[in-house]
Amino acid sequence: SWTPIENNLIELWSVFNFLMPWFLWNLNHFKSTYSDQDKESLNLLSKKVKPFILRRTKEEVLKELPPKVEEYIKLKMQDKQKAFYNKLKNTYKIQLSEKIEENWLNKSRFEVLDALLKLRQACLMPELVNIEWNTLKESIKLEYIEENIEEMIWKWHNLLIFSQFTWFLSYVKEILDKKNIKY
Repeated sequence: SWTPIENNLIELWSVFNFLMPWFLWNLNHFKSTYSDQDKESLNLLSKKVKPFILRRTKEEVLKELPPKVEEYIKLKMQDKQKAFYNKLKNTYKIQLSEKIEENWLNKSRFEVLDALLKLRQACLMPELVNIEWNTLKESIKLEYIEENIEEMIWKWHNLLIFSQFTWFLSYVKEILDKKNIKY
């Protein structure tokens, strides 16, 4: 997989350390040699690992596959969803500023990540946000899918709907079942 190589240098070291221990020395030596990430040291590292890395493109593996088509569609939240999002954002802004004042950012980073996660969920579907004052069930993205799914399938034949929030996909499943679309 190319992902560990692209993520960061420590993951690259970890993969090589598993496959060929000590090829890239111990972790402390590796960090001290490559942590400043100057071009010269990174070029040396690249030359060292390049013979062991094979990366093939989809075209090299399966020539008969059609090219991948990605379409980015920007949707504006409806008034109720936008109001919910703004209320949630302001609530977290107040809570986090108090926590950061008390604990500094280092000790509050999980609260910051949790707030960002809930804001992302509110953009997708407010119902995903488990907060006692949340009663909103509207989702502009789900409405868009429901209104356009048949046209998208007709246009592209195959469709991949991805979400990091699997609960959202159960709502997509309901739409597909209601429209008798196989998946």
